[in-house]
Amino acid sequence: MDVISVNKKSNNENIKRVRSMTTQNISKYARKLINIEDKINVHDYFLHQRPFTNVKIIINQQTVWCDKASLSAASPIFREQLLKNHKDEPLIFNDIDLNDFIAMLEFIYPIFNPEINEKNISCLIELSYRFQYDMLEQACQIYILKYLSTIRRVFGNTHSFEGEDGDYFISNTNEKNEYHQQRDLM
Repeated sequence: MDVISVNKKSNNENIKRVRSMTTQNISKYARKLINIEDKINVHDYFLHQRPFTNVKIIINQQTVWCDKASLSAASPIFREQLLKNHKDEPLIFNDIDLNDFIAMLEFIYPIFNPEINEKNISCLIELSYRFQYDMLEQACQIYILKYLSTIRRVFGNTHSFEGEDGDYFISNTNEKNEYHQQRDLM
């Protein structure tokens, strides 16, 4: 049994070594093929026609080029509109901001590495509900929950009460409670 367990152990080490060498080689070649340092300009990508784009979306008289497969996979609303559109007429949305729409498209196309932040969260929530883009809706919900969790952690040790001279809060961060007037902090 000792011989078998030693052989298994050495085989596992060889497998691990081969696997790590393979992933290193793959990442080395992938970096050469896909130059990660070259960031794609999002506006240039969507505002100019590319190979394989097969649908035009007009947002406030500005043409955005997309492909039907990506839009249909992300949103049942897009899928329905594209199926109804037999003549390949452009989809027209005059009530959406171009930058907001492109921010949503970044989440649909895997070539981009989009980020949800306090600047784009409100438009992403609005567009995810409008187009029933569930994955983006869930990502926005997670962002909001993390944000609220951070706020709770920051203010978790703070309790408020009203004193004779006005509103106060107690900070429990020190060993003794410190009383601060609210107007002194503003």
